[in-house]
Amino acid sequence: MIEQDVENIIEDELSRMTQVPEVDLECFNNHRIYPKLVELSTDPGAQSWCSCYLITEHNGESDSVYRIAFDPNKMLFLKEITLEGNIPFYISTLPSLSEAIDGLLS
Repeated sequence: MIEQDVENIIEDELSRMTQVPEVDLECFNNHRIYPKLVELSTDPGAQSWCSCYLITEHNGESDSVYRIAFDPNKMLFLKEITLEGNIPFYISTLPSLSEAIDGLLS
């Protein structure tokens, strides 16, 4: 899978999205980046890692505590949070981009 494939999946899901709170969708759009391959820890102790595509990034303006990424092995979106020690932590997968966006500012 390459970045453009992830971008196409995002665009497809956005075109079908209907019930996402406007404030969360605006946050997503303001923080969206072109998919970037990163390593995320799958455990809080940073012993296991996996490659995922980051699709939102903090920019200093109304940042969520979460970032959204895409797991190419599971073909699912996920939320990430940075733990103490600057560890990017893979929280959990979500069945759709709309569910990843929903509650982004919560």
